[in-house]
Amino acid sequence: MSVSASTVERAVQPASSEAAKNTTRGGLVTPVIVIISISLLVTCGLVWSSAQLLNRNAEATTKHLARSMLANNTQALRRLAVDSAWADTSYRNLVARFDTAWADRNIGGYLAAAHSVSASMVIGAEDQTVVAYLGGERAELDAYRYIPDGLRTLVERARNGPVAKPDAVAGLTRIGDQVHLVAVSPLSARTPAARPQRPGARPVLVLTQALDGEFLGRSGTAFALDGLDFVSGTLPRSYFSVILTGTDGGRLGSLVWRGPRPGDGLLIWLMPSLASALGAVTYLLYLFFRSTDLVLERQAHLVSSLRRERELRNLKSRFVTMVSHELRTPLATIRSAVDLLDRYEDRMTAEERRQELGAVRTAVGGLTKMVEDVLALGRFDATAKSNETRLNLEQFAREIWDETVRALGTRHRLDLGGTALDRNILIDEAFLRVALSNLFQNAIKYSPDSGVVALEIAGENSDCIIKVTDFGRGIPAQEHDKIFEAFHRGTSSTSTSGAGLGLAVAKAAAERLGGSLGVESVSGEGSTFELVLAGRLKARPSLRRKEDT
Repeated sequence: MSVSASTVERAVQPASSEAAKNTTRGGLVTPVIVIISISLLVTCGLVWSSAQLLNRNAEATTKHLARSMLANNTQALRRLAVDSAWADTSYRNLVARFDTAWADRNIGGYLAAAHSVSASMVIGAEDQTVVAYLGGERAELDAYRYIPDGLRTLVERARNGPVAKPDAVAGLTRIGDQVHLVAVSPLSARTPAARPQRPGARPVLVLTQALDGEFLGRSGTAFALDGLDFVSGTLPRSYFSVILTGTDGGRLGSLVWRGPRPGDGLLIWLMPSLASALGAVTYLLYLFFRSTDLVLERQAHLVSSLRRERELRNLKSRFVTMVSHELRTPLATIRSAVDLLDRYEDRMTAEERRQELGAVRTAVGGLTKMVEDVLALGRFDATAKSNETRLNLEQFAREIWDETVRALGTRHRLDLGGTALDRNILIDEAFLRVALSNLFQNAIKYSPDSGVVALEIAGENSDCIIKVTDFGRGIPAQEHDKIFEAFHRGTSSTSTSGAGLGLAVAKAAAERLGGSLGVESVSGEGSTFELVLAGRLKARPSLRRKEDT
């Protein structure tokens, strides 16, 4: 009597070598991946922070340059206004006696041609526009209407400044759709007698320069402020900017330019290096994992082999113990009966001879059953093609029960019920017969003498659920996971003969049918074994006739 190697492997259920390899690999690889990931993240973080710092420094530098450019142009226009207004000749020709020829030559044409002044005008002591020039040409306009926002504020500040040494004031204001730089300087005479007596009534000279492309182009900042321009609306993306505020404190717009971004250049320069480093690390990790897999595969194989060897040794010991125990009694019975028949056959009655022969048959039947169970485990491991037939569940179950009761010679009764008794099932008859027969034998063995075994056949959609219940001693909870192992005998079955193969055979048959076998049991109250066969039920019942053999 022997058990196939595949049967033993399934019976002992060794741990998977692949699972062991994955577990060990995870223990080795995880720290490596964590260290490399942290290193890459720190490196990328440092590079990114450095690039952002460079960009912020470049933005701060160019903003300072833009503000300095605007301040320098404002100061230059203020000086030009002071230089044009601070003289007896200017005062006399522009205010005391208006000399149009002098004004055309020195205020209108000269300032526009030499200093790119957009507009120049003189406002008298009574806020009247004495003279005005646009682009160097004489124009008839009202200064306060031409420059509606902030001009009056600048004029009042200029008039109320020191008389002895007057100075110009300047600011930004909007004229039409364009922002202008405006400077206002009081017109004063060097001789006190020529100065106006009423405070705050001095005439003023007003000069304006438009912040247009010509103005920004001659600012001398094109080398650092690429694409410098004025924007009154939404700022362009990826541009640096400086907000321009008018003399009234309101926002007029922004100076914008394509700021240099050395940090972006650094990232672009380092990107190939980082990509190469990442590729190299990935390749090294691949080599490391490949080498690790080979080592761990050998290690897992050795561990699995050692575990299988140990469990096979334990299985062999259990098998030898079972054989020595289970074979001794039937062999002793056979020998005793043979000896009695050999010595005293002529003195024995016919009934005594039938009893001895019956004992021999019973012993031989037990040995045959044990051999068939062992062979069944080996047969279920084979990959033979399934031979499916259509069976009526109620008829088939009663047939198996009758065979089992006759074979065991018991008086147990079957309580048959369920919602799927009249249903048909398409299944391999041989494997289902083995599963039901062993479940019936197990239930009869652990039920009270002449007791009842309950069989419930239910259906859920196309799934067939078969429950076999005995009302015997039950199975302790800690043994539920072991009772389906080959040669396992529970603590509640020590007083009952058996090889510990019946449930193992039933479970193997259930799995061969693509189903499952489980148990629910309470110690002292009996056990219920549930056989689930998925997708086997048919919609229409079809009785199956069998010929008696």
